[in-house]
Amino acid sequence: MCDCYIDYCASCKRPIPMHLGDYRTKRFEIQVFCYECWKLAKRHYKGKRYVVWSIHDAPSHIKESCPLLYRREMKYIGERIVVVPLTDNAWKNRMANHPNLLLSMKAHVVGGEV
Repeated sequence: MCDCYIDYCASCKRPIPMHLGDYRTKRFEIQVFCYECWKLAKRHYKGKRYVVWSIHDAPSHIKESCPLLYRREMKYIGERIVVVPLTDNAWKNRMANHPNLLLSMKAHVVGGEV
């Protein structure tokens, strides 16, 4: 089982659906930033470790089967979401801690051992 919930951008409080894998990470162990706020916040995280999730379009079968959810995600999520692990445990589980979206995502890990 996984912890799927709505987190909020640490800066603007924009709602961001999140997935924490197998309850191995507690909700307080991560910070999440939306694409707009990360532009300003990233200077405070220079030299730190975090994961940038690039958001891409969903496959056509997803668009057709869940059109309302697809349009909502395209409108509100933007081009990237940044997940900052605040603990070693959250860093260890960084690939299981990701946005919970229909849209396709690709992870880019910054800092730390990969």
